[in-house]
Amino acid sequence: MMFQDVDIVIPAYEPDDRLLELLKNIRDKENQMFDIILVDDGSGADFAPLFAIADKKMYENKSQKGERR
Repeated sequence: MMFQDVDIVIPAYEPDDRLLELLKNIRDKENQMFDIILVDDGSGADFAPLFAIADKKMYENKSQKGERR
């Protein structure tokens, strides 16, 4: 089965270095065509450097702050 136009969406609230490891593991998959979209779920300014290192399409959800609805 072949998939086209697949996006991987990763919500993250106050992530640690495991986020970077996850992104590396996803990128290392060969022959896969997809975009990775990070959603900063209201982590705050302290986590901005980690999101900058991730260097992916990113969206910020200021209202959620990691809480379930």
